[in-house]
Amino acid sequence: MIWTCVCPCSPAKSRDPNIPESIFSKSAADLRALSEARRWQPGERLDHRKLNEPVDAINKIIRGVAGARQKTFGGAPPAPGQAVAVVLLSLPDLTTGRMAVRRVQYATTPPTLGSPRYAWLGDEFDAFMAFGRRRNEYTLLVQGRETPTLNTIFLPATFEKPLWLVDARPIVEVEERVVKAGLVSPWDGFSGTMQIRRVRWSLTPPSFPLVGPPTPVQWQGVPFPALVDFGATPDDYTGLVHTNVDAPDSDQPLLIARRESVFWYLELPQSRRLTQFQVEENFGDYISAFQFLRGIRVGTLTFIAKEFLLRRTPFDGNTIDGVLYDYTNDRERTAVKMHLDETVKRERQVITPPYFPGRDIIYATESPTHGTGVVTQQIHGNVPAGTPVTWLAEVDGRKFAWDGKDNNP
Repeated sequence: MIWTCVCPCSPAKSRDPNIPESIFSKSAADLRALSEARRWQPGERLDHRKLNEPVDAINKIIRGVAGARQKTFGGAPPAPGQAVAVVLLSLPDLTTGRMAVRRVQYATTPPTLGSPRYAWLGDEFDAFMAFGRRRNEYTLLVQGRETPTLNTIFLPATFEKPLWLVDARPIVEVEERVVKAGLVSPWDGFSGTMQIRRVRWSLTPPSFPLVGPPTPVQWQGVPFPALVDFGATPDDYTGLVHTNVDAPDSDQPLLIARRESVFWYLELPQSRRLTQFQVEENFGDYISAFQFLRGIRVGTLTFIAKEFLLRRTPFDGNTIDGVLYDYTNDRERTAVKMHLDETVKRERQVITPPYFPGRDIIYATESPTHGTGVVTQQIHGNVPAGTPVTWLAEVDGRKFAWDGKDNNP
């Protein structure tokens, strides 16, 4: 019997190029490379490149060229269980539950903290709700087709052959779960939400000088939806809206926004704090004033309801306990009493001490429970007559008192 040596030391022979070379004719180094091609580290994330390594190694050994590759996302269906980050472009269809989503990627590699940070990856495609999810859970997650930003909500999409299933729990968390925010749009009965916006100091760290105002507060990011907090009603948020688009209103409170799952809840002020004001002008049921901070008038003109006994509307022209009250103006009135002997006694009464514009300091709280019951009696700039007055004067020792003169004939 004649043995033919096929080891690497045998003389090279010409072969038909159309016949694949046997794997046994390859060098030990090539075979060792093949055995090492499948050695992945425990817990290592696998992608199409790593999965293709053994196929490439075999093809290289047998044919000397790279063979067919697994197609990346967007071609053949990915492996079952693969999860990717997507942005929700539309609500699930009422009948089929089908929704439009699109993958995202970092705008640069490696990622940077500059803008833009994110970009689209591939075209939009169809997906469906994850198991156990309801359609209304996706209402606040629709982001639209604008380029993703830091405020975009990213959702996990998992491939369950042959469908992509999108969960309603974001995979990219926001920076905090509790933030300071201002209410910028009132409650909308159609969506059941209100729009809020985060705030930040204009300079960090902020300064608090002994003279002059502290570092001002600015808006941060764009408005986003929030829900009414537990135990509250939409009416509880009346009068808390910031109307200034450039910066938070100094006379409106900043509130706490709390995130639970995918929803934000806007908390109401836990307590009403006395705020210092300087009087501007006196009106029948209210006064106008500016907040007074370390000797400086700040903020916008604010309307503050007077204490009940100092108001004009409940008394002017009315007889109370046999006394008729006839107001001459917003600070002066005549009390008229008819006695049983038909004699009439008149007493001129004035508010004392009077309100001195640009000098007197008063204290007030905002939005007392059930309101103040006072509205503006005339137009004040952009504020129309009949606008509810949400501030209430507190710790005010003023009263209507007799002027000390005999006003009877």
